[in-house]
Amino acid sequence: MISIFSLLEILTAAFLAATAQIFIKHFIDSAKHTIKKMLNMLKELRVGIILKDILSLININSVTAALLYIIALLIYLHALKELPLFYVYSIFGSVFVFVYIFSVTILRERSNIVNFVGVLLIFIGVSLLAI
Repeated sequence: MISIFSLLEILTAAFLAATAQIFIKHFIDSAKHTIKKMLNMLKELRVGIILKDILSLININSVTAALLYIIALLIYLHALKELPLFYVYSIFGSVFVFVYIFSVTILRERSNIVNFVGVLLIFIGVSLLAI
């Protein structure tokens, strides 16, 4: 059985990773043109110009996402040190639930009953593992 602290630790890591996904989504949406331009330059092997464009991609969304991922990873690694991989990885699966909730509420993405039932089943599975 997992302690409440360990469960909260893993859920916090999952929450932070899911939050990072929201920042990545905002980053990608705002950087589509630059990323497409960089891919075209890579095809033409114009590497020097690509470095300038890479630096232009550093913004609040990309930096926040990176920091959240690093913090989530550190928490996740601590949990792995204390608990079996099976528990940690299974409960970390709650990241899918958090991403679903964030994508529907924050990003206003559309969902359907199949998506909802899938996420509900993940939630039930993670809850059963936490018992």
